[in-house]
Amino acid sequence: MNGCRRYFNHCRSIILLAKNLHSHTGQLLNRQTNTANNQQLLIPSDPDVLYAKLNGEKCGQPMIQDFKVSYTDENTTSPIVALAIHGCPGNHLDFRYLASQLIPAGIRVIRLNMPGFATSEKPPEFVYTAKNMAQFVVAFLDHIGVKKVNVGIGTSFGCSVITSLSVIQPDLVSSYAFLSGVGGRPHAGLRPFF
Repeated sequence: MNGCRRYFNHCRSIILLAKNLHSHTGQLLNRQTNTANNQQLLIPSDPDVLYAKLNGEKCGQPMIQDFKVSYTDENTTSPIVALAIHGCPGNHLDFRYLASQLIPAGIRVIRLNMPGFATSEKPPEFVYTAKNMAQFVVAFLDHIGVKKVNVGIGTSFGCSVITSLSVIQPDLVSSYAFLSGVGGRPHAGLRPFF
């Protein structure tokens, strides 16, 4: 039950962030929040998975040929874009309950499966670093025609990828939401174990 309560609080925090970003979605978001406060079960959003072919050179990996990437994209006509990046391990399903709260508010929700996760291919030469993953995300967004992300949402290692986007493309993401983010360095009490 504690895990459900924590996840519910994460969803509520992101809804409040979205509400502050775009006041015209406030009325719909208030309705969603009130329903959630009555402790009704959230209904997951499970759309069909889409596929794209990305060129390795555009991802900063010139030795890699084209590879298949899976993702979901809901409310594609909305100008308000939320990009969700999962951690390791994880996939687009990690955000299905959060998406179910943002979609009725008219927010476009893109949930990307990183290389090697879910049904996204992982070329053997692909190196997992936050910078490489961020370059991959930039190439993916360019491929599907997204020029601006209003809120980047990351969990675990996805937080590092989202923050790396701010270095690679400073104007791409307007705001950030981190859930269970990876720390920059170990806490002083843990240093003897590293």
